[in-house]
Amino acid sequence: MRLGLIVTKKVGDSVTRNRTKRWIREVFRLNRAAFSRPVDLVIIPRRSELSFDEIKRDFLYFAEKFNGKVSDISRKSL
Repeated sequence: MRLGLIVTKKVGDSVTRNRTKRWIREVFRLNRAAFSRPVDLVIIPRRSELSFDEIKRDFLYFAEKFNGKVSDISRKSL
């Protein structure tokens, strides 16, 4: 599994961009076993107000959806 990150200036200043990248890398490192098969991910965050918990929640939701374990209806409850 590989991870690619593209964090533009729209996300914020350099401190915010680097913090966002660190958090995404950490969530990826801790949860890479959530994927049932190898995958190459390219993540492009669009907001700067993301917290670590929001990144983790969205990452795990994507992993479940990728593995076919969740429907679109359950996403609306988050």
